[in-house]
Amino acid sequence: MTSEPSPFYNSSLRSDATIVSYLKLVYSVSKESDSLRDVCLLGRTWLRQRNLNSALSNGGFGDFEWTAVVALLLQEDLPRGVTKLSPGFNGFQLFKSTLQFLASRDLVRQPLLYQATDSAITDKNVAPVFFDGPRGLNILYKMSPWSYKALRYEARTSLKMLSDSTFDPFEATFMLRSDTPLLRYDSIAEVSLRNVDQEPNHTLNQTAVVQKLYRILMRGLGDRTSLIDIRNPSQLSEPWPLDNVCVSIPAHISLQIGLIYNQKNVNRLVDHGPSAEEPDTSAKFRQFWGDKAELRRFKDGSIRESLVWSSKHNSISIPEQIIRHVLQRHLPEEITELNLYGSQLGQHISGDDKQSTSLFQPAMDAYEVLQKDIRNLEGFPLEIRQILATDEQLRCSSLDIPIHGSNKQMDNPASVVIQFEASGRWPDDLEAIQRTKIALLLKLSTLLSQSITGLSTRVGLENTSQPLLNTSFLDIIYPTGSTFRLRIHHDREFHLLQSRLSSPSDFLPQSTKDSLATALAHHKRTFLRLPSHTQALQSACTRFPPLSPTIRLLKKWFASHLLSPHFPPPLIELLACIPFLRPWPWDTPGSLSTAFLRTLWFLSRWDWKSEPLILDFNHGNEGAMTREEYQAIATRFDAWRKIDPALNRVVLFVASNVGGDGTEWSEWRPAKVVAGRMTRLARAAVGVLGEGGVGLDVERLFRRSEGEYDFLVRVRRGFTRGRREAERKRVGGFKNLQVQRGVDVEAVGFDPVREFVEELQRVFGDAVVFFWDGYERDLIAGLWSPHTAARRFKVHLAYSTRPIQGQAGEEGEGGEVEINKEGILNEIARLGGDMVEKIEVNKN
Repeated sequence: MTSEPSPFYNSSLRSDATIVSYLKLVYSVSKESDSLRDVCLLGRTWLRQRNLNSALSNGGFGDFEWTAVVALLLQEDLPRGVTKLSPGFNGFQLFKSTLQFLASRDLVRQPLLYQATDSAITDKNVAPVFFDGPRGLNILYKMSPWSYKALRYEARTSLKMLSDSTFDPFEATFMLRSDTPLLRYDSIAEVSLRNVDQEPNHTLNQTAVVQKLYRILMRGLGDRTSLIDIRNPSQLSEPWPLDNVCVSIPAHISLQIGLIYNQKNVNRLVDHGPSAEEPDTSAKFRQFWGDKAELRRFKDGSIRESLVWSSKHNSISIPEQIIRHVLQRHLPEEITELNLYGSQLGQHISGDDKQSTSLFQPAMDAYEVLQKDIRNLEGFPLEIRQILATDEQLRCSSLDIPIHGSNKQMDNPASVVIQFEASGRWPDDLEAIQRTKIALLLKLSTLLSQSITGLSTRVGLENTSQPLLNTSFLDIIYPTGSTFRLRIHHDREFHLLQSRLSSPSDFLPQSTKDSLATALAHHKRTFLRLPSHTQALQSACTRFPPLSPTIRLLKKWFASHLLSPHFPPPLIELLACIPFLRPWPWDTPGSLSTAFLRTLWFLSRWDWKSEPLILDFNHGNEGAMTREEYQAIATRFDAWRKIDPALNRVVLFVASNVGGDGTEWSEWRPAKVVAGRMTRLARAAVGVLGEGGVGLDVERLFRRSEGEYDFLVRVRRGFTRGRREAERKRVGGFKNLQVQRGVDVEAVGFDPVREFVEELQRVFGDAVVFFWDGYERDLIAGLWSPHTAARRFKVHLAYSTRPIQGQAGEEGEGGEVEINKEGILNEIARLGGDMVEKIEVNKN
């Protein structure tokens, strides 16, 4: 195939001939604008952090192009419609104005001609045009349509970041690298193309094949993507000597295609094509899509060409289905290999449609039924004010799907809070209020059982050793398998606790004050913060479809590394919201994998000792937090660090606009050593991202290390999640067994492994730091506390000890004792009984 002159070839020659001319231009502009040097340095830094430079493989827009664009925008005689930059602007103002120009003007549809006529634009040109007439050069000649769109996308994202007045954007704009592909894109495709430049009979050159590939993907994916960015790593070839005439050319060229999804449209199941009344357009539609196109009648009576995609594939997303279909149809000979990355992480959580909240819709429907059933009751002594959800299963964030497939019974009851209208018949004594709640729950239980056939109810007790806390609940078990745990919220409790706690300290012993403070914090969490947190998270999961699976996957990560008992579910949920509510230096993620990896990236960098985490669920919408509100929370964080400099009480300070205290989910846990382990694990996970390119080894992210613990308690398989899942699948395969099985009322809410761990923490918490997998429930690990080192004996030690042998008679050492590790491990085995398979000791 013969080579022909091209605009790129001509521009390349012209660029070499205008070096001195551009040096003179920059020098003359620097005399008029003192800030030119500053804006060039800012632009160079901004481009480098996003891996954009003048090389073709990195977009074709680098330091030279940035400087030339700024210099020309500072000229007087710009074309109509182009805003001139003021020489009086400082460097940062010039930087923002240049980004505004790049983001707002499409130089492909609206070429900019500076002192030139339309004849400078060739018909074959598909690149953006910023034509510098006096020097006869299109400054952007090296840019392709996809690299130019990537540049504009980065400019728009940076402008959003700079306009966010609630935080300092300097670090995210100029100091953080944002070019890691797995963090930058929602999905990545690797395509191997035959090098057609080596085939003389091929009708297209390599550039034309790549452009055709881009056009096919643009048409196929349509509004499902905000950006399609194609990179050619093979262009980063090693240098060769000038006297080497023959340069080896690879037979195949590898391309990396980065996709950024449009959250609103990416998971659309049905694409509507042209109407059947448009034969020409319909023929083109069928020609492009082939046998995938089908004629359908819709509810509005219209008959249109359409495409129907499947959401039942457990590991193949809809965009991946589209990419494979269109490339196999239109480039079957050119493409020799196609691999897509981005959906592998979804295999670690259950469910088919992972990118939405539809998996939790059956549980939400059951919750709506519960509300109607309670409100329709007659004969209850009090009017109902509101019924609020407080459980993770009702805010689309539980790791297990509550009602899914053959699993029609909820293993864990979903917590719900009911509040009645104000009444003067409530007692003013805190303990009497708890007894009144029991009486109301018994009455509610009776009425529900009488009005609904097959419904099971039971009143249970909790916190019996702490009478100031809520001590009762009502389990409501429907014959369909949905289960709820109802607690009563009485607003008078909060005021009584506050008034007693604020009474003169001379009248209250310290133990009573501690009990009141514990009860007040528990009341605020259970009845005030959890309902508002649940409502905010429900709205956020609807607004950001990838948020729900991201939360579930992050909980799986914490559980896999045995951190479950140290991080309450609301705290993990807030951490998973970071890439959606504080996305900078990127925009909001559009896929599960990107959101999850960005969360780990943030955790790996978060200096929780000196930085609070503040999240705004209204970020970008009406009612967003003001800078003053952010500052008030930051001031509260500073006060906590002064009160507790050793981080014994509050390690992670995580606040939001629905819970500004910052300590409601992190007071007393996690401990500093556990938070440090979280950071180290996150850093190790981020380190994995750079090792294997885009081919991430997903299993390594969830592979736990067991050698770092002092001892391991193996749980017998009969009590783990694996056995329960196997039993469920066995029964789920036979409809008659499902009918015979019914709803096991006694099994609802029964979690022996969790109760075992909680008992271990109560009994041995002063001597051992426990870790366990709250998902698989197959392993409990322990670290001996540093406070249990050898010491002199004294009465009332919080753990079992034994005298140190051989030192009783030595001067200064008499009476020293050490922790009785063997005795404690034997006691753990005794408490666990048949649940414990074996105990392994790693360190002495």
